Amino acid sequence: MVEFLSMLLIYICLLEMQSSLEQLYAGTGLGDAEGSVEPTLDIVAIHGLNPKGKESHAFDTWQDKKSGNLWLRDRIPQQQPSARIFLYEYNSSPVFGSSQRRFLEEANQFLECLRLERRKDPTRPLLLLGHSLGGILIKQALVNAFNNPTYRDIQEATYGLVFFGTPHGGPGDDWKISLGKASVRIAQSLPGITSNDIMEALKKGSLFSDSLQTQWRHQLDHYKIVTFYEGIGNIVPRTSAVLGLSGDRENQVKLEATHGDMCRFNPNVQTDAKNYKLVEGNVLELCEVAEMLGFGLPLNTKAERTYEALLDSLRCYCRNPRRYESLENHTESFQWIWSTERSEPGFVDWLRSDDCIFWISGKPGSGKSTLMKYLTENERTKELVSKTPIPTFLISYFFYELGDPQEKAFVSFLRAFLYSLLEETHSISKTASSVLIQILEPYMKQTREQPWAQKALQEALQHILLKFPVNAGVVLFIDGFDECEGSHADQLDFLKDLVGSSKGSKLSIRICIASRAEVDIQLRLSTHPSLAIHRFTDPDILSYVAKRLKAAWELMAAQPDGTTATFDQELIDSVVRKAEGVFLWVNLVVTQLVMAIEAEAEVSDLHREVARLPEGLEQLYQRIVAKIPQNRLHEAINLLQIVAKTNAHEYLPPHYGADTLWKIHNAMKDPSTAISEEAYFEEGFRGNDAPSQEEQCAAMKRRIQSCCRGFVHCDDTSNLCEAKVTFLHRTCVEYILNTEIFSQMVAKADRNLIRNPEVALMAMALRLLKTDPQHKPPFLVARLGQASCNNKQGVVRIFFTRAKHAERATGSAHTLFIDELDRACSLLWQEWASSFYFIQNKELQLDWHTDVLRLAVYYCLTLYVSQAIEKEGQRLFQRAGRPLLYYAVDGGHRSSNQDEVMQLLLEKGADPNQAFGQMHTEVEKKTYIRALFDHCENSEVVDSDGVGIVEWADTIQYYCDPVRKDTQTDPWMGGFIRAEIAARTTRKRLHSRVEVAVTNAAKKGQKKVKCGENSDI
Repeated sequence: MVEFLSMLLIYICLLEMQSSLEQLYAGTGLGDAEGSVEPTLDIVAIHGLNPKGKESHAFDTWQDKKSGNLWLRDRIPQQQPSARIFLYEYNSSPVFGSSQRRFLEEANQFLECLRLERRKDPTRPLLLLGHSLGGILIKQALVNAFNNPTYRDIQEATYGLVFFGTPHGGPGDDWKISLGKASVRIAQSLPGITSNDIMEALKKGSLFSDSLQTQWRHQLDHYKIVTFYEGIGNIVPRTSAVLGLSGDRENQVKLEATHGDMCRFNPNVQTDAKNYKLVEGNVLELCEVAEMLGFGLPLNTKAERTYEALLDSLRCYCRNPRRYESLENHTESFQWIWSTERSEPGFVDWLRSDDCIFWISGKPGSGKSTLMKYLTENERTKELVSKTPIPTFLISYFFYELGDPQEKAFVSFLRAFLYSLLEETHSISKTASSVLIQILEPYMKQTREQPWAQKALQEALQHILLKFPVNAGVVLFIDGFDECEGSHADQLDFLKDLVGSSKGSKLSIRICIASRAEVDIQLRLSTHPSLAIHRFTDPDILSYVAKRLKAAWELMAAQPDGTTATFDQELIDSVVRKAEGVFLWVNLVVTQLVMAIEAEAEVSDLHREVARLPEGLEQLYQRIVAKIPQNRLHEAINLLQIVAKTNAHEYLPPHYGADTLWKIHNAMKDPSTAISEEAYFEEGFRGNDAPSQEEQCAAMKRRIQSCCRGFVHCDDTSNLCEAKVTFLHRTCVEYILNTEIFSQMVAKADRNLIRNPEVALMAMALRLLKTDPQHKPPFLVARLGQASCNNKQGVVRIFFTRAKHAERATGSAHTLFIDELDRACSLLWQEWASSFYFIQNKELQLDWHTDVLRLAVYYCLTLYVSQAIEKEGQRLFQRAGRPLLYYAVDGGHRSSNQDEVMQLLLEKGADPNQAFGQMHTEVEKKTYIRALFDHCENSEVVDSDGVGIVEWADTIQYYCDPVRKDTQTDPWMGGFIRAEIAARTTRKRLHSRVEVAVTNAAKKGQKKVKCGENSDI
């Protein structure tokens, strides 16, 4: 009777117990930092069989009674403050002592509790810990979750599973019987009364569905699993407690504890402390990797928008086309880089070491860029990097003196590095990505006017190193460092500080740099592991020379009329000996030898030619130039100058010039014919019988090869018209155009046939507009309702840009070209100028009456504008529409050209007080006011047009007046004006007259700042 009453009491208690999640820790920080942390993952622990029906069983399973240590609450948060931690309480006796249906229902009940708890962030990474039969409930729950879309998020978010003495069934055909026997042993080991129903159900294994094991095995690859088995006793033997998976999926660990005590620890007992160390280490490792991989964790919508905004803010400022160029392929030639012999390069040893910097140096043209391209794309590099214990990714940047202006700037490299770091971090860890977004968002907002300045970028990178939340690594490849503008000393000092700081950060940064051995670079990198590439390339050069010369000899031998050309190894060896490791020298020499072989030169002649070849690049260039026929010199000069103005311009990117074979073809024509040539869209256009574009480009390629003797390189591509045309190497600019070699070429050539390259490029743009439908201008595309045109660098913009440079280069206005552009564009659309201006500035107002003259002002074509003023006089300033001065300040980029055109307009009678809408930015206003000051400073009491500075007081007062509607900008503008005055305190005339305007404004309520005081500026 007593036994019956005891059982009845237990079952009443059990029926009153409800399944629930008990939160032990909120994952939001501890102590003073509470509330400052965002939860990044969830940990849920599930107990096993509870035959006594104790309400505290969920706690007792994980808590040591004597010390009171509940490690999930008291210890784990100290190491993982961003983890929410729960215990799952449930009525285990009915679950394990009833029917299969009841067991399945409890698994679903557990899922429902989890779903509701995680509904605000259902994809947060999840770790599940199960003791004993609680582990079986976890397995059933994950199988159910996979089969039920309502709970699929839980299954997909689960990264790690930790089983403490869970009987998985072990070896044998009937896993249910094996599991049942182990379960019975567990029940028998528990104190108190165990129901015969529970014992019978466990013994038969009837609780577990036939499909559980099969479906569970299909999921195993999805999880990282740790199985702890008991080292004291044999309740659940090791063969049953482990899953038998490979080491990369399952970590099997023995704990020196009994089955009941294996997940509770007394920190004052040495054995328990050792056991806990094993448990904590494995649990924290799962937490760290789950966060690192961002397992199941997308960014929220706001963070995603910020992430995309950050990428957008960096993308257009970090273009690096050089990185994607197909450099000459010598992949079979670089096998030596992988050697680990002591006397060999050491690159592999560096990747395996802790040293942060590796330096690849070499002579000009020795193949550094080709090697760096090979290393960044080769799978062996990626394989070596992947063997590091932390996720590591490769980032590369190729400085290029002949490329886009951005590709020479250190700030562009920093932007590209930050962009790639943000992108790569987003792919490996959503947690780290969230941290980066929080760090970078303020910098993005601070740099709206001057996006991502160098100081902000450097601060941001250092900030990232301090705050990066997970272990990760970056191997950064930087090529052509000597081609970077600015102080190499300062730049390298920053990079060395950065990699030094990374040693104390969770983000490890290592750098492989390639450059010439310039003094300031060598001083800072010579103490690091390095290789001089030209010391290792002799076998590669031998292979390259033999391959090309053999192909030339075989080509001649195959001719039907026969030839005396024969293979000559001695000639090949002579070339290799003189090369001294410089691939570029070899390339040029072999090109000359191939041309000689194809001209049926005798072997003895080839030997004499090689013997006479100088070993230095400059001397070699001089010798090759001397061989250009006299009647082709002017053509070579024109080509070299056009390619130079395209690829080596101070700040214009190559697509503003003749960067393709088709553009080169058009730029090499007589510029004047661009004016007279008939446009394909003119009424009555008759067309012509010219060869196809492909045929014309093929002929142009042959001309380049013939007269440039290998200095200019055309890409091999199926679309010949779009083949890129560049210098073979930057030394072509250094040793030809910038030395006496070029002067000697010009002296020998017919000067009447030498053209100004800027005029040639301007004419090229006009010709393409008139003759090639593929270069349809953006304003026409928009008018025809075709796909939106994002090509702001269309031929019209290229024309105006090159016209500005042509003016400065020749000192004359190219009125005929500009007028012809206006005529041709007007045939396409009468309002073309307004539409074109809209595409450039997103401002379209028909009452502005934008025309070609206003565009000429916008592009600072000072000489053209001056001629127009001379022709029309003051009537020009009285035209309806937006004042010319407004076009002069649009864009707000102050330059000498802009100053000149503004000064011209002011001197010729433009009224600075003429109102027409508002200027849109403070930068534009600053430009306008500074121009007035500069103009006043250089004028007498009155200007040539009779307008004195006093008459301009209204304009200056406009920007200082505090009662205007746009007062939010006026104080700032007033401060700027006072700064301008203070900077000119020694210029008494300007000082005294402009002070009148500021004083008048001050009387209206704005605080007056004395001229010369700049403490508030």
